[in-house]
Amino acid sequence: MNRFSCRLLVLTIPLLGCAPLAWPGISSCTSGTTLDNYQPPSLDSGCAYVDNSFSNIAVNSQPNSLMGSASTITLTSNPTVGDTLTSTSGLGVAEFTSAAWTQTNSPAGSGHQSDIEYVAQANTGGTLGGYTYTNGVNGYVTPALDPWAISSITLDASNVTTTGPAVTTIVEVSEIFCLSSTTGVSGCSTANSGQILTLLESNGTGGVDFITFECTAPGGTTGCNQSAFTVNTNGSVITYTLPGTAGVQAVSVSETVDLFAQTGTSITLNGLVNDFGEESTVPEPSTFLLVGLAGLGLLRYRRNRH
Repeated sequence: MNRFSCRLLVLTIPLLGCAPLAWPGISSCTSGTTLDNYQPPSLDSGCAYVDNSFSNIAVNSQPNSLMGSASTITLTSNPTVGDTLTSTSGLGVAEFTSAAWTQTNSPAGSGHQSDIEYVAQANTGGTLGGYTYTNGVNGYVTPALDPWAISSITLDASNVTTTGPAVTTIVEVSEIFCLSSTTGVSGCSTANSGQILTLLESNGTGGVDFITFECTAPGGTTGCNQSAFTVNTNGSVITYTLPGTAGVQAVSVSETVDLFAQTGTSITLNGLVNDFGEESTVPEPSTFLLVGLAGLGLLRYRRNRH
């Protein structure tokens, strides 16, 4: 089983309410690409790196609506990930940037909310939005086993800074995902829908501690103590590992970020990381058995004819 990870790093984001623009297609993300280049949202509009595409990007930030040059996307390599496609560098880190995810002195009962939606796909060959996934092109390497599939989903909200005492100054990040979907999370079946949520509070020393975290696996089973989930010590990094036979090549994601800062305090979500592990899948042992039996039957049939 070949494994590697693709990490989607979402820094402060914003958007929506812009005039429709022509779809530019999918190309390698370069530093400083503005999000308005990918509007209106489309599966054929977004960023790609090696075999991965991040498209159908839709972002909204309230009460502010920031767009254009204030919101950029950059996709880079991360050597620490352990890429099996190219041995010298890791897979892409998609970084969205903006000034939206920071809150200071929230009035009583108010805060700041942002939403981001996108589709992450592991592509095995072919062309999507004008971007080609062919051996030797754009860094792509055909997997030894077919196809490339998503093996894990990680929500990392650990990059938070705060000022002021340890009071109710919080950030809440909720991620809903729908396996094998390119049409969003709305209407996703219980069998394919999952959720990860973390609620973090200022610790009075510039960082955060967790208040609570929640997990729901596809199928509806709740609880972060399930074997499919792993959680770090302060609840800011949560990973869901898909079954080894899932063969999921696309995931629709919808995330909501809420920020609240009491008077005399501030909180900033500097980076929200979505990490997608990948693998090239192999048939289950039972599949190998069926193929073997079929081969033996064909051989016997040929012998009986002769």
